[in-house]
Amino acid sequence: MKKTLILLLLLCLLLTPQAEGAEPEIVALRGSVRIEGLDFPVYDKNGDVRHAPASLTKVMTILLALESGRQQEIVTVSQRATAAGGSSLYLRPGSEWTLLDLIYAAQLISANDAAAAIAEHLAGSIEAFAELMNNRARDLGMMNTHFVNPHGMPHADQYSTAHDLSILALVAARNKQYVEISTTRRHVTANQISLVNQNKLLGEYRGLIIGKTGYTDAAGQCFVTVAEREGLKVASVIMGSQGQNIWTDTELLLDYGFANYRKNILFRPKQTLGVVDVAFSGKVIVVATEGYEFVSPRSERPSTRIDLYPYPSLWPPLKPGDLVGEAVVQVAGKRTVVPLTVANHVPLLTPERLKISGVVGGLIMIYAVGSAIVTRRRS
Repeated sequence: MKKTLILLLLLCLLLTPQAEGAEPEIVALRGSVRIEGLDFPVYDKNGDVRHAPASLTKVMTILLALESGRQQEIVTVSQRATAAGGSSLYLRPGSEWTLLDLIYAAQLISANDAAAAIAEHLAGSIEAFAELMNNRARDLGMMNTHFVNPHGMPHADQYSTAHDLSILALVAARNKQYVEISTTRRHVTANQISLVNQNKLLGEYRGLIIGKTGYTDAAGQCFVTVAEREGLKVASVIMGSQGQNIWTDTELLLDYGFANYRKNILFRPKQTLGVVDVAFSGKVIVVATEGYEFVSPRSERPSTRIDLYPYPSLWPPLKPGDLVGEAVVQVAGKRTVVPLTVANHVPLLTPERLKISGVVGGLIMIYAVGSAIVTRRRS
């Protein structure tokens, strides 16, 4: 009986989910967790140390390709692209592919030759495309990242950090087509080549929307992911992991983000925030032109406050979309201004006003006629 109780106790401990606030113990040399809506990593293990990004590089390549809007263009593969090495679609010089099929190949099977062909088609050369990559990295605040090629094959001057790549991952997760491609299990190209997604967590980890693996001898196993639950997006990056640990390390980091943070919706677009005074109309309902959301630790209850500041001397007519004031939102000391508009059309004339104006107009008419008769008699 005693042994049975001990076994049950051990089983309960093993099945107990990770406690809120407990930092994960990952095998990877470097790791980072970033939450969309926060401008800092919420977990760090050597996350700002430079590391070879391997095929995590392709997240930037694919994002730029999708943003170009040229997905249906035909790409003629060069000799240089076919010689990229490593993971490959085994392209032939002179063969023709749609840019979209090459994007799928770069994402699903991490084809280096496909990434090289994408770069040459969009920028004219590998070097020119690398400049586009570096410019975008700077724009995103990835200040500890430098690209030399579009696929991640080893190069002394190609590096990034887990922190920087978590920024890139969240940007990619906002691109609907990137999410669609990243969550595709199998894609058949126009050339009838079947591409199978290498992301083993797809369908296994709830809410996973972005996932890109990478490996070189220098970089070790790398994996960047984004998962979304209840509106909260969590980005995880591991670099320098070993073997199957890329999957368990990633689950630990994503679990940490979801266990410790939540998204709060203070108000939604077009939600009523109060009333303001409008001349001749009295109290009029005003709504937010945009929503307000914020992320906070689950262990905290941030203070919130909304103050309304209507514009002076509001007059009808007014319609939804017309700005009538501002809502000043304060959450945990952070101040944000949200424009206000009316919920419904506020007309210049209403039946009540017409009735009043009719009475007033009649009195004016009677006065005018009476004055005219008196004047005529005197004359």
